[in-house]
Amino acid sequence: MVRYLNQQVGFNNASRYVATMLFVLSATTVLICRPNPEHPRNSSAKWRWSTFWDKTAFRNPCFCWLSAAVFFIFLGFYPVFFNLEAWAAATGIAFRGNSRPEGIPPNAIETFALLSMMNGSSFLGRLLSAGIADHLGSYGAVHVHSFVTAAASILLMTFWTTANTVGKAIGFVLLFGMFSGAVIGLPPASMAFTIGKTDKLAQAKLGQRVGMMYSIASLPALVGPPSCLRLDDLVSGPSDSHELIDNVLRAYLKLLDAELFQGNQDYVRRQFLYCLLQDDDVDTLHLAAALLLFDGRTNETAFELLQSEGAFSRIVELIRAQRDDDIGLHRLLLELLCEMSRIQKLTLEDLKVVDDAFVLYLFQLIEQLSDDADDPYHYPIIRVILVLNEQYMCFANAPAGSGEKVTNRILKLLSAHGPLYRTFGENLILLLNRETALAHQLLILKLLYLLFTTPSTYEYFYTNDLHVLVDVVIRNLLDLDPSVGKMDEERDGQKALRHTYLRVLCPLLRNTQLAREGNNYKREEVRKLLHLLVNRSAAHFAPVDETVIRLVIRCKQIEWLKQDGDEHDEELERKLAEFAPKESDVAKKLMGMSLDDAGVSSLSVVEVAAKVTKEKPTVPAPRRRRKKSMGMATNGTHGAGLKVPPTDLSASISGSEDAREGGRSPFADDAEEV
Repeated sequence: MVRYLNQQVGFNNASRYVATMLFVLSATTVLICRPNPEHPRNSSAKWRWSTFWDKTAFRNPCFCWLSAAVFFIFLGFYPVFFNLEAWAAATGIAFRGNSRPEGIPPNAIETFALLSMMNGSSFLGRLLSAGIADHLGSYGAVHVHSFVTAAASILLMTFWTTANTVGKAIGFVLLFGMFSGAVIGLPPASMAFTIGKTDKLAQAKLGQRVGMMYSIASLPALVGPPSCLRLDDLVSGPSDSHELIDNVLRAYLKLLDAELFQGNQDYVRRQFLYCLLQDDDVDTLHLAAALLLFDGRTNETAFELLQSEGAFSRIVELIRAQRDDDIGLHRLLLELLCEMSRIQKLTLEDLKVVDDAFVLYLFQLIEQLSDDADDPYHYPIIRVILVLNEQYMCFANAPAGSGEKVTNRILKLLSAHGPLYRTFGENLILLLNRETALAHQLLILKLLYLLFTTPSTYEYFYTNDLHVLVDVVIRNLLDLDPSVGKMDEERDGQKALRHTYLRVLCPLLRNTQLAREGNNYKREEVRKLLHLLVNRSAAHFAPVDETVIRLVIRCKQIEWLKQDGDEHDEELERKLAEFAPKESDVAKKLMGMSLDDAGVSSLSVVEVAAKVTKEKPTVPAPRRRRKKSMGMATNGTHGAGLKVPPTDLSASISGSEDAREGGRSPFADDAEEV
């Protein structure tokens, strides 16, 4: 009743209505009820303190034991009524309010319904227990009271802890409500038993004794519910302070769904951003970083705001400083830096903040043992390094004359200090073996391509690690099927991933220790893989495309993969010739014109303009560009490889020679060439 009154008329008026109802009921009781005329009655002139509190009652052991029992009963039973709704909502058995949240069972009910069922069965239990006690005679009240107390305690210890469905919860509240009603309703009858029937003067003090007993029990009834709630937090909550902070943050994340945030998103984001930029308190930084991270994962506007407000340098500074102070905050900052750098291109000023000391600091953290049992391989740090490498490649792939060149510090430091940081390479291969996300696999493969095409990092990996990498590449190439996918984007992603694996496989087999005599790992398996990739008779694969054929030809020309009497190359060249475009296709693609129609355009100017795509903050997967100079083989096997100056490890991937030849990146797709 109070709940609905609060909703309809507000708390103040609801309190007035309840007080009026209690006054009417109490007044009715005073007017109707009459004391037993056989009991002696105190006159108003004799009312003293002893009228309400009789010290002689504590000389009666039965009174003391019964009062103590009721004290502890009220301490343990009332928390059930007060915390029932919170328990039901936390376990998903029921829900608060009128709206049903997502993810709960379809038969879940309102928490208020469970409390109503318990109160209703409690009323029935009071009536039945009183009738049974009268029927059993003089000892009936004590026996019934003891039985229902024991039964209710057993229900709490067994039935409540196993009530994990709606049906079990309803059964528990009905049974417990009935027994708890008897437990709470029978104390006056038990007190009458302790007084006896022979002493009329003692019987006259029954009301006084009952009042004293309930006065003693009022304190546990008041402090029991909040004390039990606090005890549950201490016992079941995490013992580690970092985990406790994380749990508090998860509660604060509900702010993202609140009307306050939905109606003022930009203002709230900026307030948390300013906390991140200006505050040095660890808890405040933890809260701000968590909210910005989770908000950005659902709405990239938050990451764009971080970029526009210059938060990149601040996050880098905090990552340097917060490792020893708070590991949880350090990981949050790493994830925030990774996410904001993954979805957009950084500015030149931001990348200049990442100096050699910061990159070495990340490599050194990977070499150390992880303090996080859930992240023994430092995956957040590795992903930051991969994203930074992607940013360097974006600047290297920019058109000539667009700005200052940026040194790829990842490649530079691995070239200079690679043997000191081989744990990074081991974890990188392990991450590729476990990774299922397309974007993360491409990031790893791009860095591997750079390492295998840079002379100073040819032998960065241990030979055993290269064996593992070959196994991973073979398995993933066999599992990938570009024809599988619900959306065109998904099929294109599978196709691009296959191309990238092949582009990494070629320098892996040609430039590393695997090319040495005696180290030719799984030669026959690699040859079989290359055969399957271009063999259309294999039903597992989609029809082979031109890029796959070119990449397979490139791999088959590796010296230690060649075999005497190999006749497959001519067949591959024939298949490749099938994809060669005709002159009419060239005119159609470039100008929207048909030669047969005497130059009549089949595409409008608007349609042609629509084909121009904007530059994205990422670069395509690596490829080996075919040179157009005379004397070059048509199969593209002698194209220019990646050039990294030995003294200045610049992030320029194509090199000056590529710039002179039109500025086309070696990471562009073969399909773009005509």
